[in-house]
Formats: sequence, C-alpha cells, structure tokens
Amino acid sequence: YPYLASAVRIALWDLAAQIAEMPLYEFLGGGPEKNKVRAYGSGLDYPLSDEAAGAVFRKFVHLGFTAVKVKVGSPDIHRDLKRLQLVRQIVGKDVEIAIDANEAWDCEEAIRRVALFQKEGIGIAYVEDLLPRTDVDGMARLNASIEPDVVGHDYLTDSRDLRRFLERKAFSRVRVNGDLDYAEACADLAMEYQIPLIFGNSMFELNVHPALALPQVDRLEFSDLAWNLLPKTPIRFQEGFALAPTEPGHGLAPKSEL
Repeated sequence: YPYLASAVRIALWDLAAQIAEMPLYEFLGGGPEKNKVRAYGSGLDYPLSDEAAGAVFRKFVHLGFTAVKVKVGSPDIHRDLKRLQLVRQIVGKDVEIAIDANEAWDCEEAIRRVALFQKEGIGIAYVEDLLPRTDVDGMARLNASIEPDVVGHDYLTDSRDLRRFLERKAFSRVRVNGDLDYAEACADLAMEYQIPLIFGNSMFELNVHPALALPQVDRLEFSDLAWNLLPKTPIRFQEGFALAPTEPGHGLAPKSEL
C-alpha cells in the first residue's frame, strides 16, 4: 500500500509544520527568501486532438511558461512529429520543449526518433522516460548518444534503483515523484552527482514544498488539472513560476462546500 503510506507521511509532515506554525517548505529547510520555483507546462496531450492540444499549450503561453512538455510515443513517428511541430508553432522559438514517451521505445528507436525531431527543427531541451525503467544499459547508451539531456525516471520509487542509473551516467537530470521522504533521498543523489532535479506532478501541486526547500531543483511540473479547484487556497502560478504558499503546513485544506 505505497500510496496509503505516502499519504500518512504527508499528513504527519503537514501536522508537524502546522504545530511549528510554518509553511511546509520552510519546515523542510527552505527559507523565506526563496519564494518561487520555475515551473513548466505539461500538456498530458497524447489522447487529445490537435485542436484541444493547441488550446492547452496556448494557455501555457498565456500564463508565461518558458518551458513545456509534450507527450509522444505513437507507433507512427509522423504523428509525434506533427504534434511537436504544432506545439513549436504555438509556443515560439524561445520556449523550451521536452518530450515524454512513457517507456514506449527501445534505445535504437529512441535515438532514431530524437534525431528526426532535431533534424526537423523542433529543438528538444530534454527527453523523459523514453525507455523502460529496467533498461539501465539502454538509458546509459541513449544519454551518451543524443544531444538533449536524458531525464528519469517517473516509474522508479526506490532511491537505490535510481542510484544504479546515476552510477552508469544514464541520466543528466533526475526526475522525482512520490512522497516527501523519497524526494529528499532523490535530492541527496542529485547533490552527490551534481545534476538538476525535476519535480513531477503531484496531487494539489504538493510538490511545490520540496521544490522550494531542496537543493539542485531545476523546475516543477504543472498540468493545470482539476484538483486545483478543490483547495481553499490552491498553489498559484504566475509568469511561469509556482509561488510559495504562506499558510502553515501544506496549506491545501479543501473548500468547505465540497
């Protein structure tokens, strides 16, 4: 029951920070001088039509994001290319584009596709989870073979597994989801290997707290999901940054009318 265990730990962290009358990120060691963290717009767009996906990325541009992530991994390489061309047209040349294939390819296919995307002028900042979570050899080869940074891995939940990839230089940036304790372990590894840390999606954007508190943090994922309608005071995003909460604890109490 990993999700239940994580929920219990988050509740305990929240309670401790409330008793200390501090926002959770400050209780975790962050200082009030760091009051925002860079975010990127994550489209979660793979099942969407071109029209619907376009609307998502136009909203991210309107919100001031300077980086976005596009879901790829179609059996048809030209479908992925068409989506990336659409997004590049919408966001312009100065916004970073990352891609995430959710473990869809092997190493050879990943190298082939990234080469095509780059050749067609997409300009990819980094790639995420292109290969299965078990393919340490393939990920190491991929990171040595392509120009964009290789980021991983959403599907790892044990820092010992993550270390195996870092020992092989398979990742250029570390991706972290999961609970706060796992985030701290990932931050320790990011410090040890001197690489950036990227925070993934989290319920109610809870990851803003460790993202503000821990070292080596590069950015935080934002997908503008419906759960942000539920808290009394949702995490605010402005000009491409997530803003630090001010309430004690995680500050994400639900609306009373729910």
